[in-house]
Amino acid sequence: MILVEKKHTNKRVTKEPKATMESTAEADAHLLIKIQSFSLLAKHGIEKFETTEFESGGYKWKLIIYPSGKERDEGYVSVDLAIVNAGGSPAGWEIVVSGSRRFLAIKTEWGFSKFISKKELNDPNNGYLSHDDICVFGAEVFVNENKTIIDCLSLENVVGAPYKQEWNIPNFSKLGNKWVSPEFSVGGHKWKVKMYRNGSGESIGRFLSLYLSPISTNGNKERLHTWLTIRMKNQLSSKHQSRVGSIWFSAARGRNWGWPSFIELALLKDPNQGFVVNDCCIIEVELSVQAIASSD
Repeated sequence: MILVEKKHTNKRVTKEPKATMESTAEADAHLLIKIQSFSLLAKHGIEKFETTEFESGGYKWKLIIYPSGKERDEGYVSVDLAIVNAGGSPAGWEIVVSGSRRFLAIKTEWGFSKFISKKELNDPNNGYLSHDDICVFGAEVFVNENKTIIDCLSLENVVGAPYKQEWNIPNFSKLGNKWVSPEFSVGGHKWKVKMYRNGSGESIGRFLSLYLSPISTNGNKERLHTWLTIRMKNQLSSKHQSRVGSIWFSAARGRNWGWPSFIELALLKDPNQGFVVNDCCIIEVELSVQAIASSD
């Protein structure tokens, strides 16, 4: 694994063996990941970032970058290499990378918990982090022929309150099981909220389900990191039913993310609880897009 540095022309080895930092203008790698606004990863609480997959030696791989370190290594950036599609390999399989890293069915990730210290990374004299907060990581898995995939992570400096939208839903008892909100735009992408009045999947008949669904991503080449709050408002008091979470959206993950067991139907239908009043309920969403990852 490499960290590209454009200022000098030397090469150094980290304290852990086999982790090198290539000081060339273009690293000779199978994957390059450009991270814009690197410092915002920690600010937004993004503990790790998984790159797009790349192929080498007949297997698919990805880098996993921990900007604030793994476990107790808070003063460092940690980087792992993970094998993705070894599930079809025969029992007892073993793949050796660079002569020393052995990937097994029970050990599909290898890496460096102390790949580079934050102090060294943030020092402008070292040239790893540019003045506009951009750094480039790379991975090279040694095979004869491979195509370099360029992955770019762009972080948004979210200022102020997130986007907020509210819908009054009349004739609640007469709705079919599925209700879909009008489209709304956040972070340059379009979204919808989907509600299943009588639940979905294993929650049918017991819970109301609520999901967020992106409707305009750039196919398999784009992933979006969002921070989401969905609430059903209590119309008799301030005791709203709310759920909060963050998620990476991608085509591979699927089109919906949310809570199949958002609120119990017994609680929802109780007129004394205040969630449905005069056969009307109110759904509110708060959403911000904090990071966009794309690959070429």
